[in-house]
Amino acid sequence: MDKWLSNTNFVRILALCIGVLLWVVVHLDVQSNTSVSATDSKNTVTNVMVQALYDEAQYSIVSIEPAEVTVTMKGDAAKIKQMNPGNFKLVTDLSKLTAGTYELPVTTESELLRGVTLEIVPNKVKVVMEEKKMKEVPVQIDLSGQPAAGFRAGTPVMNPSRVYISGPASKIESAESARATISIDGANQNVIKKVKLTAYDKAGNEVKGTISPPVLEVEVPITLPVKAMPLQIKWTGQPASGYAVSAIAQSVEQVNVYGTQDILDKMEFYDGVEIDLNGLREDKVFSLEIPVKNKSLKVEPAKLEVKVTVVPSVTKTLEGIPLTLTTPPANVDVRLTAPASGLVSITVEGAPAIIDRLRPQDVTAQANVGNLSAGSYELPINVSLPQFVKRLDGNKAAVEVTAKARPETSPAPTPTPSPTPVQTTAPPTDVPASASVQPSPAVSPSATASPHAAGAASASP
Repeated sequence: MDKWLSNTNFVRILALCIGVLLWVVVHLDVQSNTSVSATDSKNTVTNVMVQALYDEAQYSIVSIEPAEVTVTMKGDAAKIKQMNPGNFKLVTDLSKLTAGTYELPVTTESELLRGVTLEIVPNKVKVVMEEKKMKEVPVQIDLSGQPAAGFRAGTPVMNPSRVYISGPASKIESAESARATISIDGANQNVIKKVKLTAYDKAGNEVKGTISPPVLEVEVPITLPVKAMPLQIKWTGQPASGYAVSAIAQSVEQVNVYGTQDILDKMEFYDGVEIDLNGLREDKVFSLEIPVKNKSLKVEPAKLEVKVTVVPSVTKTLEGIPLTLTTPPANVDVRLTAPASGLVSITVEGAPAIIDRLRPQDVTAQANVGNLSAGSYELPINVSLPQFVKRLDGNKAAVEVTAKARPETSPAPTPTPSPTPVQTTAPPTDVPASASVQPSPAVSPSATASPHAAGAASASP
């Protein structure tokens, strides 16, 4: 034996045999372990969703029952650890089918490692597929909360104002609107937000479907209260001699005034714009800013243009215009002395187009006697004329004012005394303090005349 071991060739042959034997033993052990692990290892995952394969442009899936299944992997433990059945894509294929109800197998599109098997429970699902329908519905934005004190919310602005919802015909038919809610609580400026739309039916129930576009940018105007009112222009000066304004054209006739409600309630028109016509001989366009009279107000628009048309003027005398007097004080009588007929004539100047249409019945003439005392007066005659018509004459009215005589008063009757017990208290309150035992003296008419009577008499011609 020692001789064999000392032989080099023998040792080499022995080592080779031992190596071969070890390789065989190890190889058989790996096969045995593999066979055991392949039958003993498994991994189960529940609630794995099933996806339908179908023509999404033409059809919609109404329901898949069940929508989730249980997946179990069996095989080599090491390979199973490399895979997660929860990430498997499970499908049921309707790509070659039309609308209807089907019971179809569930398969996986995920790749399995060699030696691993997959079990799906249940392995079939019931699918209802309908033709796809598209419907256009309006967008409705609901507001929640209240803006800051003194402000109010305007109508939400979005683009587009209508969207499309698509899905199964049986469900989409009931869709009435696509809605979203925006909070404006405490806002004192415009609110701009992107919102996700949800479709609803007439009863307010959600309608499942695909909305296009699904998200909109919405702006909610937050402003002070606004009131539309006419814009009033103040005209100053006169065109050059021999000229008159024939027409005006305003680019803005009405403005929107923003402010607190208490201020707006007191305003019926907006003024502050002033145009000077002094010395005009030809047409002119005025470009003006509309002034803001109060820091708490905002006016839109902020500017306007006014075109003034100027033409050579003409004159005309209007005759037979009735002259009226204002209501005099209660203690005087007023008599018109000139013109005795009560009719006046006035001479006016203006643009031919305006003057030619002017008639005596279009004009009123009046003299103011509202604050006169007894005496004789010459009063200016106030005449109402159309805009841009100028009065040339200086006619006046003459009136005579006299005081009204006070009516005579009868003396108060003397009361008949009646026996009464002596009393130390004040007389009864139903007896006037002015009552006296002695009758009041009669007042003569001359004593009741107004102190202005003498002056009036001396002022009379």
